[in-house]
Amino acid sequence: MIYCLGPMGSYSEKAAKLFAGHLKNSEEIIYCNSINEIFEKLEKLEKLDTSKHDDNNLVYGVVPSENSIEGSVTLTQDLLMETNVNILAEIDINIEHALVSTSNDKNTIKRVLSHPQALAQCRNYINSNHWVTETMESTALSAKTIAEKQDDGLSAICSEANAEIYDLNILDKNIQDYKNNQTRFLLISKKQNKEYIKDINFGIDDLKRVKSTVILELKENRAGSLYDVLGEFKKLNIDLSRIESRPSKTKLGTYVFYMDFEYYENMDELFNNLNKWVSKLIYLGTYFVL
Repeated sequence: MIYCLGPMGSYSEKAAKLFAGHLKNSEEIIYCNSINEIFEKLEKLEKLDTSKHDDNNLVYGVVPSENSIEGSVTLTQDLLMETNVNILAEIDINIEHALVSTSNDKNTIKRVLSHPQALAQCRNYINSNHWVTETMESTALSAKTIAEKQDDGLSAICSEANAEIYDLNILDKNIQDYKNNQTRFLLISKKQNKEYIKDINFGIDDLKRVKSTVILELKENRAGSLYDVLGEFKKLNIDLSRIESRPSKTKLGTYVFYMDFEYYENMDELFNNLNKWVSKLIYLGTYFVL
């Protein structure tokens, strides 16, 4: 079972279907109303009813983590820190936004509905048409909403697939401000990192690389404290692919650091070295990049 942001036709659903193709006994996709709800489902439903399912069929979630135009999805980043989940895989999805409506005429449009990230990715296009915007929990939900309202003054920014699903007209295609628009999605679970390998049907040709993610909080706020942490990666010749700071939510001006890095076999050695400089270390997993 895989939870993802719905309703039907969302980009999250597309990512979930791709992940499902590699997971044993996890083809069922359940739609959630928000990213928060996906994490809540994983917290509450760590395992399915064992009277109906074997122990290998556990609960997974798919959440957006980063967009090539707008950067990280901060809600996902915060929930990764606040909940006890593991990252099992990631995949990049090409995002091609369309403007859809019950109307056949773009001149009738007065308000545009979509997810905040999608609205931001199409900011110049929206501003050039002087439209009012309204945020929704997902792009697919915006399409479903205007289909239900049947108001020719409303439109949605979503995938072209939503026009067919909800019987809407496509008024414009590829409306994002930058054409190299991709969103990275994560497959997450309560499953421990060492347990999930047997449930995944990845062939060697499916994998681009293996990477790991940690969240670190520094012991001291002083000059050179982050440099000390980075030095431990350099000593072990570990390639860092992403460093991002987020507020620690404990005190103004204090931060935690999200770090993605290439696979390193002796993780205990790395963590022991990092513990000299950090007060908190959260290991989110070593996982496949598709």
